[in-house]
Amino acid sequence: MSVLRNRFAELRAAAALAAYSDRELLSLLPYFDEVRPPAGRRLALEGRSGTAYLVVAQGRLQAWSGDGECRTLLAGDSFGWNAMWERGLNDATVVVETDARLLVMGHAQFRALKALGRRPAERSDAEVGLADSRVVA
Repeated sequence: MSVLRNRFAELRAAAALAAYSDRELLSLLPYFDEVRPPAGRRLALEGRSGTAYLVVAQGRLQAWSGDGECRTLLAGDSFGWNAMWERGLNDATVVVETDARLLVMGHAQFRALKALGRRPAERSDAEVGLADSRVVA
């Protein structure tokens, strides 16, 4: 399978992007960068400005919220949607637990997604990006 087909399949698996058509997702492919952060790398800090929207392709991330709740992000989960859409603050601190492969958009690239003119129903990152994540006690 080609790199683009793999990336398309990974975006199609992301719950936050489920409302977008195949054609729309294909148009977004050039705007996603692939990164491979090592275990232990912090990707987002709760309460700080969101700087990226990320989709987990491989690996395991932990998202810790201020109330002590920890959610595990696996392939198909994403983080940063609301912070990027609203140019707001991260609602959790995200750390890479195992070496990971992520598809990432910064602000400039995220504008391409916003240009599609719609967003999923108003939901928090906990519902959009972490909806299918596993809660860790």
